[in-house]
Amino acid sequence: MFKKVKAYMEEYQMVNENDTIVAGVSGGADSVCLFLLLEEYCKQKNAKLVAVHLNHKIREEAWKDAEYVKELCEEFGVPLHLFEEDVEAYAKQNGIGTEEAGRIARYRFFEQVLTEYGGHGKIAVAHHKGDLAETVLFHLFRGSGISGLTGMMPARGNIIRPLLNVTREEIEQFLLEKGRNWCIDSTNQENTYTRNKLRNVVLPYAEKEICPQASVHVANAAKELTQIKELLDEMTAEALKETVVFESDDEAVVLTEPFLQKHEVFRKQIILRVLEYLTPARRDIGLVHVNDVLSLFEKENGKQIHLPYRLVATKVYDRVVIKRRQEETGEWSIPVIVPGTINCESGETLEFSVFEYDKSVEIPRKRYTKWFDYDKITNCLELRNRRSGDYLIISAGGNKKSVKEYFIEEKVPREERDKRVLLADGTHIIWVVGMRISEDVKVTEQTHTILQVTVLDKDE
Repeated sequence: MFKKVKAYMEEYQMVNENDTIVAGVSGGADSVCLFLLLEEYCKQKNAKLVAVHLNHKIREEAWKDAEYVKELCEEFGVPLHLFEEDVEAYAKQNGIGTEEAGRIARYRFFEQVLTEYGGHGKIAVAHHKGDLAETVLFHLFRGSGISGLTGMMPARGNIIRPLLNVTREEIEQFLLEKGRNWCIDSTNQENTYTRNKLRNVVLPYAEKEICPQASVHVANAAKELTQIKELLDEMTAEALKETVVFESDDEAVVLTEPFLQKHEVFRKQIILRVLEYLTPARRDIGLVHVNDVLSLFEKENGKQIHLPYRLVATKVYDRVVIKRRQEETGEWSIPVIVPGTINCESGETLEFSVFEYDKSVEIPRKRYTKWFDYDKITNCLELRNRRSGDYLIISAGGNKKSVKEYFIEEKVPREERDKRVLLADGTHIIWVVGMRISEDVKVTEQTHTILQVTVLDKDE
C-alpha cells in the first residue's frame, strides 16, 4: 500500500523537501490511512506533517472523533490544530447546502494553518477512488461538461490527494493489517445528502447488478478524460488566439469566419473560455449559456442574449461581441440566495425555502406559491424583469416559447410587460410570477428536493 501511494505521489510531484503538509484528519478510515502514510512519507522527504481536525457540530458524539485524532497525533508526535464550526448555521446563513458549507469551512481552516507555518507546502485530503467515482456521477447527473467528468485532480494548486488511486477496500485492509481502528460518522449512512445517496444506493446497486468494478471503472474513465481534457485545453488555447480578440477585461470579440471553421468541440470550449474570462465565478456558467452564445452565430445582425453576471452577447455583422452591459433604465435583477427573502424593485416580497420532497404531501395549487424540482436547477437564479431572449419551456418534450410571445398570448398589456417579476435561470424563465411555471422544473415522481417560492402578502 505504501509503495503504491508513494509512487502515485511522486508521479504527480505532490510533496517537496521541507514542505509543510497540512492533512485533514476527521478520524474516519480514509483520513487515518492518509495520516499514517503521510507520516512515513514525510520522514523520507524531510517534510513536516501537521494535522487539522474540524468539529462540524452536527453530531453530539463528534467530540469522540476529536479525542481519537488527538491521541493519534500524540502517538506520532504530529502537531494538531482543532477547530469547531457550526456548519448548519453557516449553511443557513449563506443559503448553501450543509455539504458545501462543511467543505468551505474545512478548506478555510486548512489554509489558515498552512499560513501559520509560512504558507509553503500543501494541503492533503483523503479522497479515494470511490469519492472520485461519486464526484464524476454527481457532475454527470447535474449536466456537467467534460471538465466536471474529469472529477477531482490528484494535485491542483496546493491541494493534493494521495489516495485518489486506491479504493475504500484497500484503505480498510491497510488499517486492519496495521491493527488500527477508526471512527464511524453516522451521518455518512443518512441518505439525506446527495453524495450519500450516490455512495450508499447508486454505486452499490451498480456494483451488484451491473459490474463489481463499476466504481473503479468510473474512476479510471475520469483519469482518461483528464488526459483528454489537458490535450483539449492546449489545443483550445491555440484556437483562442486565432478567433478571439479581448478588447478589455469587460469585452471580448469573437470573429465569426475563423471561429466557424473550428470543430464544434473547439467552438464550445472557446466560448466557455471567453465566459470564464469575463465572469468572476465559473460555477454559474453552464452548457446552456455556451449554447445560447453559439446560437447567435446563426442569427441576424443585432440579436442579443443576456447571460449571468450582467453579460450580454450581441451579433454584430461578422462577429459576436460579449461584454458586461451597462446599467439600463428600467432593468433590474437580484441574485437569489436560498433559503431567504427578497424584496423586488416592483414591490413584491418573495420567500425561498428548500426541503426534501414528501410524496404524501399534495403539491400546492396556488397562484402565488409554487414548487419546483430543485435538483433540475443547476445555475444561479435571479429575480428580474424581462430581457431579450427570455423563454419558457411549455411542454414535457422541451418545446420553447419566448416570454414575449407568452405575454402576447396572455394579453398582458405592453406597458405592463417590463413590470412583471420573473424567476430566471439565465434566459430560461422558470416562473412568470403569478402566472406560468416552466415545464422543465415541475415536480415529478423522480423529484427529491423541493424549492418552494411564495409571494408574501398576496391573496391566493
